Amino acid sequence: MVWTSKLGGDLAEEVIASVNRVLGRAGYKDPFDMSLEDRRQALLKIDPSNYGIYDAEVKLFLQYFEDMASVKELGGLHVIGSERHEARRIDNQLRGRAARQGDPGSSRFYLSLQDDLMRLFGGEQVSGLMERLKVDDSLPLEVRLVSNIIEGSQTRVEGANFDVRKHLLEYDDVLNKQRSQIYSQRDRIFVKEDLSEDVADMLESEVKKRVELGLADEEGPWRLIAWLDQVQPPFESQKGLFPSYGFKLLLGQITSDVQASTLELVSKSIEAEQEHALRAIESLIYKTDEALETQIAEREDSIDVYFQGLRDMDEKPRPQTIQEEINALVHLPLRFSNEIQRALTDDPESAKEDIQDLLSSQLTAINATRVIGAIQNRVGEQIQWPSPLPADWTSFRPFSWTRQVGRSKRSASG
Repeated sequence: MVWTSKLGGDLAEEVIASVNRVLGRAGYKDPFDMSLEDRRQALLKIDPSNYGIYDAEVKLFLQYFEDMASVKELGGLHVIGSERHEARRIDNQLRGRAARQGDPGSSRFYLSLQDDLMRLFGGEQVSGLMERLKVDDSLPLEVRLVSNIIEGSQTRVEGANFDVRKHLLEYDDVLNKQRSQIYSQRDRIFVKEDLSEDVADMLESEVKKRVELGLADEEGPWRLIAWLDQVQPPFESQKGLFPSYGFKLLLGQITSDVQASTLELVSKSIEAEQEHALRAIESLIYKTDEALETQIAEREDSIDVYFQGLRDMDEKPRPQTIQEEINALVHLPLRFSNEIQRALTDDPESAKEDIQDLLSSQLTAINATRVIGAIQNRVGEQIQWPSPLPADWTSFRPFSWTRQVGRSKRSASG
């Protein structure tokens, strides 16, 4: 942080304008072209009674030179820096504020070993030097070694900043290259007459990438076939119905015995689709079950920590307050029964297990509802689940879900 002041203070434009009017009435030509010192010498030659209504402005103008002289006698402007900047250029600019245009002045910088620059670069060396030499902490250090350490630190910071700007320019070059490539492709589209080869190359590249990703997916070729049906669904043409890729595969399996082959092919397709759907649903249920156990464990731990803090309180909060705080903690709108409310009033610790059971039931219900919705979206129809769902959701484990899904899916397929 730096404090600076102009020698003698500042002169307002109104003061200079008033002085020019006084000099003009005194017979001086073009007082606006005179320097400040020439104006001062001219005013000293004029009788003060001729200042007229501008007497205050003229005295303020003359006082400016007296203040400037007094400041010069005191040594001029002295710049005080409370720290060193990361860039040497900034420090030099601050030093340059003093002793300008022949005026007297000086500069002084004060540093602390706790400053960011000293703490990150070289502060430990200076601190170790002071400890070895047993130098008093209040004694200012004015040695060349400290100055060299500071300048070296500033050089390293400037180098790091330069590298940051360099990398930024390199990133900008990457964007420029991408922009140039896109523009070149656009210009080629505008100029080139036949783009068949370019489109064929793009299609070949996209299909290769999709085939590799589709075969590597956990759902297998189904993901690839779904993408192909989405890209090119069946459509009517002049030659009749143009099938999608999936329909084309089915048509290719039909033999001369159309009816028998079609029934067998449809049956195999339904069975394959059913097996695929069951595997996907079973995987979804197991993943949901694992995530549910993790959610219950984490939020039960949060409730344990809350009740530990509750035991240390001298004055227990109201049950309504406890309910609001626990709801905010677990991010669920739990509704405490009357038994839990009374337990929180008498002995809050006795209600902890009931609250954790309530939390587990509600989390299980939420995840079960999501799984049911996902299964219904995949099956494509409403499934007759027990309604209302059992109160004891913890008994609804993945294997029972899978069996229920299998029965529903088989009945739907049949």
